[in-house]
Amino acid sequence: MAQYVYGKNVVKRLLEDKTKIYELYLSYNDDSIIKLAKSLNIKLIRQDRKQLDKLVGTDNHQGIIAKIDEYKTVEVSDILKKVPESEYGLIIVLDELEDPHNLGAILRSADAVGAHGVIIKKHNQVGLTPTVAKVSAGAINTVLVSSVTNISMTLKDLKDKGYWIVGTDMENAQDYRKLKYDMNIVVVIGNEGKGISPLVKKQCDFMVKLPMRGKISSLNASVATGILLYEIYNKRFPLGEWCVVFNAYELVYMIHQQDDYASMQFFSSYRLLVNKLVSDTINSYPYISFFKEDIQQESYVTLMETVFNYRDDQNANFKTFIYVCVTRKIKSMIRHYLCQKNVSNLNAVSLDDTVCESGGVYAIELTENQNKLNEPKYTFEFNEAIHRFNAAYDRLSEKDKLILNLTINRVSYDKASKLLECSKKKYDNMVQKVKRNIKEAILYVED
Repeated sequence: MAQYVYGKNVVKRLLEDKTKIYELYLSYNDDSIIKLAKSLNIKLIRQDRKQLDKLVGTDNHQGIIAKIDEYKTVEVSDILKKVPESEYGLIIVLDELEDPHNLGAILRSADAVGAHGVIIKKHNQVGLTPTVAKVSAGAINTVLVSSVTNISMTLKDLKDKGYWIVGTDMENAQDYRKLKYDMNIVVVIGNEGKGISPLVKKQCDFMVKLPMRGKISSLNASVATGILLYEIYNKRFPLGEWCVVFNAYELVYMIHQQDDYASMQFFSSYRLLVNKLVSDTINSYPYISFFKEDIQQESYVTLMETVFNYRDDQNANFKTFIYVCVTRKIKSMIRHYLCQKNVSNLNAVSLDDTVCESGGVYAIELTENQNKLNEPKYTFEFNEAIHRFNAAYDRLSEKDKLILNLTINRVSYDKASKLLECSKKKYDNMVQKVKRNIKEAILYVED
């Protein structure tokens, strides 16, 4: 079903993005618009402003109207896929917002700060209307919007995926400047009059407010959203004196030349990636969360060390090299802290690639503390090894079980990749992932 959208910025964005336009209505001459429309073979219709007023029911069209398909929404999963691995997610959830001008302005702010998407409610909420399109100044075409039936359940699902929910309210809330925002964030904005509904509020991990020193008790919803979004941007990308951007290879060269300016630029650029790696990994080991700050500091040191270990002839690109080095450091420190806590009375466990005679189970051996390798309390009996392996094996998905069985039975990469219908490289990545999963599972099998 087609709809009419209007406004010079909106229509110009549609033309530049080569969005399908069925008809373009103009009440004045605009050479740049006409040239773009003709290059895309769009039908041009000349009409006076009164005729355009009747067409869209308003005189706020600026003399230009486009007939296009209705704006389409996406799934929440599409928004999550848009978040790069090196960034924290930033999603805006609107709980029964009614004013199309507010929605349009929020979309514009979301585009400005690089938010990954906006989630709105299917019912009792303004949708993607022509007015929203005009106020957004084209951001309706650049920001992913998902429409859901139940906001509360959507927030619960996002929390399960590692997002922290930040609600806005004037009561029982802290100053919005107190949060660090160095995590995956969902910002919830409530209805213009009622605020956030009670069920949605229950899903919020933090409640924040904007200080109001004047006589007016609240701000417009879109204004408040813009302030919050830029506070998050400011916390994640603080402006320092080293604000000139270099590419990775320029930074490496300059740091090798002992350029302090470049070192600060490098740290500022990649600090967020390190923070995300630490947070994501710590989430898998909640019982050592109190070591997070130590692990983070050591990871920063490793980050700077990567510069001096990286060479142009390495196969991995610079960002991947950082990712691998920092991840290894984090895992190493976690093993160290697990040792301190005597998890399962082990320091670390590894799997030997040798196939055991009794049924193809991996041999298990202690690797971290070689000096105590022969002491009975630090070694597994073979029967316990089988018990721990089988218990860990049961926790794997069916696909992971198949991959592990193919590896144990020495099936070649050629045959295995054909069986799983994937490349040999992808199969190798899956094998390594399964090995890591089984190793970690073995550590925490209950005796």
